[in-house]
Amino acid sequence: MNRLFVTANHYYSVLERFGLQYILKSPWPWLWIVLLLVFIAQGFAFVTSGTKLNGTALFLDWQFLSLIVLEFAILAVSNKLQSDKAKVVLERVNSKYRQSFSSIEQARRFLLQRFFGRHEAEYLAFADDIQKAITYQDQLRNPLAFGFSRILLFLYDPDSKQRIYALLVVVVSVLTALSIREGGSISGVFEFFAGEKLALVVFVWLLLVVFLAGLLTLLLVIRLGVEVLWAYLSVRLDGKAARNPYTLKYLQRDLLAFHRFVHLRGAQEG
Repeated sequence: MNRLFVTANHYYSVLERFGLQYILKSPWPWLWIVLLLVFIAQGFAFVTSGTKLNGTALFLDWQFLSLIVLEFAILAVSNKLQSDKAKVVLERVNSKYRQSFSSIEQARRFLLQRFFGRHEAEYLAFADDIQKAITYQDQLRNPLAFGFSRILLFLYDPDSKQRIYALLVVVVSVLTALSIREGGSISGVFEFFAGEKLALVVFVWLLLVVFLAGLLTLLLVIRLGVEVLWAYLSVRLDGKAARNPYTLKYLQRDLLAFHRFVHLRGAQEG
């Protein structure tokens, strides 16, 4: 089992780390951090500004409009970082293993074969064996065993996302209920655009939809980034045999993606 973790961690780190040289020399990671901090500060300022939210005010409010611009700026930089990471990984694999891959998929396929020595038709069974090993490990884990990856799981466990989301929904619901002042009612929602022209109402609703879509996408990007950083820190600080289940799930996803089903006949005409 230790050998599986070592190999899975190595596979993960080769494909997911940017490298210190890129982080120090490229302006994009630093720009991403700056934009995110500005977005958080601007969002806090907007929420605490006490601006009366009607259609015209929201349409003309520079803080709200800047939040939308910042959202898509962060997502654009995130896309740039993802593209740069693929280039860094290709350069790393091509240089280390003397290959000439032109896509990250080719590199993944090569590394799976090199690290695990399985045929593509065996990947699904291998992924299933890994899942069984994870289950047994959870059932037989020594409660006294301790390590950096265990400490991280006390703070955040990727397998508990559904419970975390449910808790957030409860918290938001409670805060919303507490924020309704005496005498308020659901009709206050419809007073949001009271007295506004239809075209302005439609446009402001469109702005709200765009803002919420951008916000949800941004939260997803941040969550994925946290999971990637989480696994990388556990590998770096807890040793190559760090028992982080995320790296095994990462490996399982690739095994499933590149599994080749044999004895499949093509579609028959007529």
